[in-house]
Amino acid sequence: MDRGDLPLWRGKQQIDSAPSFAPRTGCGNLKMDSTGTDMARAIWNGKVVAESDRTQTLDGNVYFPESSLKREYFRSSTTTSTDPNKGLARYMNLVIDGQDNQDAAWYYPDPKPIARKLKGYVAFWRGVDIVP
Repeated sequence: MDRGDLPLWRGKQQIDSAPSFAPRTGCGNLKMDSTGTDMARAIWNGKVVAESDRTQTLDGNVYFPESSLKREYFRSSTTTSTDPNKGLARYMNLVIDGQDNQDAAWYYPDPKPIARKLKGYVAFWRGVDIVP
């Protein structure tokens, strides 16, 4: 998948790979793929880390409402990245049974106007399964 030419940074170091929201060459206006009404779950290391019937899907990523997160599994991260259409993304780590999945979740604390529906929503990658 073409992720464009803009690097993502982790502190002063560039992170190895980017979630599929990363800038792509020639990306135009954002359009929500869908709004979920069926129950969806985010699962990592055998635990449900988020569960909701009010998800948003954009660019193939399922975004869960913040209120649906099982907060006991999340830790803040210092990693950020920037998408020219959505704005600054912040990351969270998942910690379950002593295993750490760094930067497994991301969100936009103050999305740009075109992505305003993502405010208050969190998406996953790095081995987190999204299942109905």
